[in-house]
Amino acid sequence: MLGLAITSACPLQATPLPLKKPAAPVAAASTQATPVVTDIDWQQTQSFAQLGQNGDLMLSGLAPDGTINFMLRRDRVGTQASLKLDLTPSPALLPGLSQLQIFLNDQLAEVIPFRTEDLGRHILRQITLDPKLLANFNHLRFHLIGHYTNSCEYPAHTSLWLALGQNSELQLAGSSLDMRNDLAFLPLPFFDPEGGRRLNLPVVLPDQPGALQIQASAVAGSYFAQHLGWWRSSHLQAMYGRLPAEGNAVVLMDNAQRQSLFPDLPPVDTPTIEMLDRPDRLPGKILLLTGRDDAQVLIAAQTLASGNVQFRGSQVRIDSFQLPPRRQPYDAPTWVQTRHPVHFGELVTAPYQLQASGTESPEVNLSLNLPPDLFVWGDAGIPMKLHTRVSPPPAHDQPSWLEVKVNNQIMATLGVPDSDHTSFMSRLRIPLVNRLGELDRSVPIPALEIGSRNLMQFRFDINAQPSGAGGNPCVPVSLPLIQAEVLKDSSLDLSGYQHYIGLPNLSVFAQSGFPFSRQADLADTIAVMPPHPSEADTTLLLSAVAAITSETGYPALRLQVSTDFDAASRLDADLLVIGAGTGHLEGKMPVELQLDGNHSRLRGGQPGSAIRAEGQAAQGAMSSLGDAGTSSITASGAIAGVVQMQAPHHPQRSIVVLEASPGSGQSLLQGVLDDPTQRTELRGSATILRDSGASPQFTGVHYYIGHLSWWALLWFHFSNHPLVLGSLAALLTLMVAGLLWRVLRWQARRRLEGHD
Repeated sequence: MLGLAITSACPLQATPLPLKKPAAPVAAASTQATPVVTDIDWQQTQSFAQLGQNGDLMLSGLAPDGTINFMLRRDRVGTQASLKLDLTPSPALLPGLSQLQIFLNDQLAEVIPFRTEDLGRHILRQITLDPKLLANFNHLRFHLIGHYTNSCEYPAHTSLWLALGQNSELQLAGSSLDMRNDLAFLPLPFFDPEGGRRLNLPVVLPDQPGALQIQASAVAGSYFAQHLGWWRSSHLQAMYGRLPAEGNAVVLMDNAQRQSLFPDLPPVDTPTIEMLDRPDRLPGKILLLTGRDDAQVLIAAQTLASGNVQFRGSQVRIDSFQLPPRRQPYDAPTWVQTRHPVHFGELVTAPYQLQASGTESPEVNLSLNLPPDLFVWGDAGIPMKLHTRVSPPPAHDQPSWLEVKVNNQIMATLGVPDSDHTSFMSRLRIPLVNRLGELDRSVPIPALEIGSRNLMQFRFDINAQPSGAGGNPCVPVSLPLIQAEVLKDSSLDLSGYQHYIGLPNLSVFAQSGFPFSRQADLADTIAVMPPHPSEADTTLLLSAVAAITSETGYPALRLQVSTDFDAASRLDADLLVIGAGTGHLEGKMPVELQLDGNHSRLRGGQPGSAIRAEGQAAQGAMSSLGDAGTSSITASGAIAGVVQMQAPHHPQRSIVVLEASPGSGQSLLQGVLDDPTQRTELRGSATILRDSGASPQFTGVHYYIGHLSWWALLWFHFSNHPLVLGSLAALLTLMVAGLLWRVLRWQARRRLEGHD
């Protein structure tokens, strides 16, 4: 249980922020509101693909509506809004009669009529939207009014269509609200989980931070990173002894250290969290975590990361604090739980995610993230109980289907009963595979992938009876609106799976933060820093912890930081080694990259494809290419490396090393860690990074972590060696036969002696 007592610097009834008012232009702002900056100080352009549209948005006669949702940060006001649309209308549409209506938050914003020269061609249209219609959560709806003839029409005619390109753009600009200093609205204004696409946040430390302060900075950074989700990038920049030139920042300093930046602030005697304006009066806020010493600064960071439901006012003093209990292995909030069957209702991220409607084939989507070390060898699949409901009931004379897809591949097609009952139950097994073990991915199998983000899709192909006369286009036809739902009591059962994985394999680190993420609070993780870490070293740590936290959805409350590699390596923990710590591993790493200015020395690397490196890592095979030897060169370009190996003192523990050349190399590595897309380039036992891209390697000792039953362990490791397995079986048979023969001889001897 979390124990927390705080004292606020203001009464419990905090003054409400102006963010509570509906978003409106500055001219319409209430006279009671906090002043807003009247100049445009932010701009953003997002393509429909960046807003979540997968492929072009297709409108048709049966499905004339399409929607794009977008968020506006709660601390911003939009004063300009426009659309740059990439359209392709059907060549069969009638010009003049056919048009596209655009609605912003259910208000008609624009109508685009189609001309003869527009039909069947890519056309670009720039549309200006009324910023008065903008709110925090916004939805754009596109409605096609299509006609292909002047006489009777059939709404399902295939010539009625319009394609909205995924490269279409939404362009916004406006001004930032001048927020009051109120901790109740954290993580605003430093990051808006609902509207921010990227986390950009400087983290300010004293000139020579100690291990506890660096630990506190990583914990504080993880508080913001837990809100990222796997799709958003981040940029946490460590700065020593100075504030950024502009904008917001998090500052972690004790009483004495912060005097140079905040000389007017009185000293505190307890851990304290305070939001204040920048001392140079430039736009931006400061989140100050302070105390008498480094230990109190760490407590302030842990309190921030633990949750802020009691926070209010501009300052809170932490009277007492107790960390919550250690997280159980594999219970990260973003992972499917493996201890018990999981209902779909526990996996949804939106209230109506399991519902869909439409006149043609509505689809329900559900995301699944599985632990990367699930042992799936020889598995028959995950039991799934699927409970669905459709309305209206299917027609009796035409078949209806429920199509179950995994990662856009059809896995099963289930018949929907043609009865008056609108709900039905199905039981099936979902295949489960480790894609990292496949050297040839040309013919993928529809299955859930461990260690990856999976998409399950349920497409309802319901032939409901339309009203009206069948094939006569001159008789009005009313197409039924199909409403489909996957009920929340549907479930997946992963409780029977064991945990066992072959390493090194940087793909599981890149995609899941494993093995550090096994404990979502990083209770079994020690970050090893150089004795005198630079800003770049601390920035790499912040980026790595943010990447792991974004995958688990939980802050790094129990992360430890040390500058003593020898002491840390003797503890039963996974090590994340930054920079100069690699000196302690000389001669032990499978790939050693030693960097000194423009000089680099590489030992043990090998060429090879990424897929080959992944496959060797997953299968436990040693490299057939051998080491490429040792080379030393002098060059001015950026270079960095990420290496994984087994811990020297604890065989069930791993070490991940982050090493980069000063300056551009460190920026290159940070960019890879910050971007979820670029992180997928980390593969094999080591990855060398240059401006030209990533070069995955596989060499060194292969090892396994986790536990299997003895019989599963035997069959798994000898499955690729049938002759050895057959010889062992024959030897075991002979041993058993010999033992039985001796037992029978002994019994016969006793029987004969009894007769004598």
